[in-house]
Amino acid sequence: MGRNGIDPFALGLQVILWYPAMTTLYRSLPMLWFAWATTVTAEELPKLAKPGTYRLTTVSGGFERTAHIHIPKSYDSKTPLPLVLGLHGGGGSGERFLIDNGWADLAEAKGAIIASPDGLPANPKQKPNFKTNPPFWNCGQLPAISPRSKIDDVAYFVAMLDELAERVKFDPKRVFVAGHSMGGGMAFRFAELKSERVAAIATVAGVVSSSEPKPKKPVPTLYIHGSKDPILPPDGGEVKLPWGKRTSKPVSDNLAIWTKAIEAEATATDVSNQKDLKIVEYKPKKSGAKLMVITIEGHGHAWPGGKSHGLPESILGPITEKLDATKRIWEFFEDVSAKR
Repeated sequence: MGRNGIDPFALGLQVILWYPAMTTLYRSLPMLWFAWATTVTAEELPKLAKPGTYRLTTVSGGFERTAHIHIPKSYDSKTPLPLVLGLHGGGGSGERFLIDNGWADLAEAKGAIIASPDGLPANPKQKPNFKTNPPFWNCGQLPAISPRSKIDDVAYFVAMLDELAERVKFDPKRVFVAGHSMGGGMAFRFAELKSERVAAIATVAGVVSSSEPKPKKPVPTLYIHGSKDPILPPDGGEVKLPWGKRTSKPVSDNLAIWTKAIEAEATATDVSNQKDLKIVEYKPKKSGAKLMVITIEGHGHAWPGGKSHGLPESILGPITEKLDATKRIWEFFEDVSAKR
């Protein structure tokens, strides 16, 4: 979301109407986020791709999956470009993540390919609806009782990227993942299970689902969160929602789990401590990767720098203009590439 939507928690009760077990599901998820419906229909990505915005249909796990692909005008099919896998929050869409969060604009400015897939809905056999059947990811947060937990999104990403590589020339050593909220949790999961295919990841308000993730190789990571996020409170604790309460673990717990996974130091080093932005880094150990953390003072759950859909502060928390997350994430990815 951010630029792309609303928190499905706010509509959880409506979802419960069609699937009683969703009560357990919504109480168990640390955060979900949903967006306005896709509004533009792009043509299917051709076998010999050229610059433009397309959709790519991939069959995975018995379902037709859709990814929204943006190829910049600078693409010439001879020079491999970096690729960003962009993951929307729960209830969102790949298209809105691509457009509303500025990734299509960044692709043109920096010469990158963006692949932003759609999640499948809670009831995958029914049409998605952001009010009653929101799309999301199987990032490790879903209870076994959920039909959505049976679908392997990591396998889909692998299949989609393999198919995309047959049509578009991108650099397999510069594949990055950026995700928001539940999409951030999915970025962690992909890096955990397919680290060999990821150069770096970045998340905004993401959660590490695994208690002891063990990626094959350490993955450099940027973690962005707001100090006033009501969906993922920095200190954790009880979260009050329009339909009830839930408990969230502290952000520090997620960071502790991930620093261990990527072999980074357990203690952070200050990089910058400005009034509005606090930046720290968990430096890599001998064979590890770094974790950089940016805390935005006074910011809530929305994608920083993204388009606002006018949702109340009671749902999202405050929205500030202190950071353009898309731009900052790209700078992090470029820095990782330069040091390889």
